[in-house]
Amino acid sequence: MQRCSGTISQIAGALAKAQAELDNPEKSLTATITSPFPREESRTFHYASLASGLEIVRKCLTRYEIATVQATAIDADTGLIRLTTTLLHSSGEWIASDWPVCPVADTATPHRMGAALTYARRYALFTLVGIAGEDDLDAPDPMAGPPLASLTGPVAKPKPVKGVVNQPPLRNPQASAELRDRLLSELRPLTSGDDLLNWAKISLPLKNTLFSLVDVPDLILIPKALPEIRSIWMGAGPVPENLHRMLNLLAWLVRWHLLPTIAPLASLCSSAINTIRWGEHRGGMFVDIAGRDGNGRAVRRSWHLLAEGSDGPFIPSMAIGAIVWKMLDGTVPEPGARPATTALELADYDRVFAGRTIHWGWRDDTAPFQTLYRGLLGDAWEALPPALRQMHDIEGTRSVRGRADVETGAGFVAKLIRRTMGLPKAGRDVAVAVTFEVRNGIESWKRTFGEQGFSSTQQAGSGRNDRLLVERFGPVSVSLALVVADAKLRLIVRRWSFLGVPLPLFLAPRGDVFEFEEDGRFHFHVEMTHPIAGLIVRYAGWLEPDLPA
Repeated sequence: MQRCSGTISQIAGALAKAQAELDNPEKSLTATITSPFPREESRTFHYASLASGLEIVRKCLTRYEIATVQATAIDADTGLIRLTTTLLHSSGEWIASDWPVCPVADTATPHRMGAALTYARRYALFTLVGIAGEDDLDAPDPMAGPPLASLTGPVAKPKPVKGVVNQPPLRNPQASAELRDRLLSELRPLTSGDDLLNWAKISLPLKNTLFSLVDVPDLILIPKALPEIRSIWMGAGPVPENLHRMLNLLAWLVRWHLLPTIAPLASLCSSAINTIRWGEHRGGMFVDIAGRDGNGRAVRRSWHLLAEGSDGPFIPSMAIGAIVWKMLDGTVPEPGARPATTALELADYDRVFAGRTIHWGWRDDTAPFQTLYRGLLGDAWEALPPALRQMHDIEGTRSVRGRADVETGAGFVAKLIRRTMGLPKAGRDVAVAVTFEVRNGIESWKRTFGEQGFSSTQQAGSGRNDRLLVERFGPVSVSLALVVADAKLRLIVRRWSFLGVPLPLFLAPRGDVFEFEEDGRFHFHVEMTHPIAGLIVRYAGWLEPDLPA
């Protein structure tokens, strides 16, 4: 049965735009899967009603001139009632899917047939437009009897689900908005149907594929050609997946020394791959690169290739075609065996890809750059006074100057700590200079009070210190919570460690540390005390940008 019109460039582009706006319906209903096995507990899952999904889909698709039609027919050969779901575009192009509903004999029990039809309509429509209407868990069979009853009404005190497979965390509102804006910015410049179709093929992912790490010469050759690469891995996802999983199992048996080798099975596996026709008739590859640019910002970009139909298997041999084209153009490779890492560029493949259903493109997945304090504070950043935002919105290198009053404790331990850390001596109206330098996401603070100086580094915490500011003074690390209240930014000690070993919080340095704006100028108040040493140092003053001479 034909599943689409002769061309689909117009409807593919319109559907891609619609999918960028579609939201998953609310999963407001609950169902229970009653196990037929006495030792297996029942499972529950949440799902969205057909009505809620239809409302979302219709409102969105009609804006892009796409209509939905669902019709049933009796398949005389199989004795099944089948549901055909079709997306129709104003250009005349269409895409359809076919879904089995129930045996024709079930028409004698309208309630059973109606439930099965509702189930089929929901799954078929949601699948075709690309939204999720249920938890990622096998749903009950509406044709199996007992589980059907649980779908028709509320469930009282369902037992907790033991596990949900492949349930990714939902994006927070900010991440969702950033993804939406990025997708829309990619779509706006595209005007032709071909451009929209190419975007959809590159940007809409392939079906989830099982990947396994592979040992190939590239793992040695690429780092030699690009020594700045710190780590590299390569994986492959051959189909059929059942054969792939069997190979993984055999590999583990060899690793456990239960089998000497699986080399004798190579010919059998080759025959299976070339004989069995399972899975999608398409293939692809991607190259994902993550690192930091010259300013220390995290950068992530990827290159994707998608081959439709029967063109995928030819890609490994197309390098020869590209080299032949270069030879015909007068660029003859040097004789002798050597790595081919620099023999071709992407542009050299244009002519060998021409005329084939092979599409490729770049994606920039770099998260919007945020300075350290802006990223940690999130929405609270906007509540900071302007002088504080200006002081902490640091990129590259910056210097500030000001004045401060310094008070110190008189105890022996306090003096020892000040001398060890280079903390300032007591004084009034002391000249202060601070130099900030940002590298690889870490801010270095070099403070000078008069002729006395000390340094520290600040960076975003991770793990247990997630969302905390971690400041390091040599071997001592202090994790600080940033709290915005009453137009002040307060820094509160939450954890501390010495040489990476966590220490009790009641022994941590403490004190009243905050920043504020006064008369349009950045002001600071830093107090460092200790339960044993007492007051170590207290200084307060103001800073402003260092003006060039």
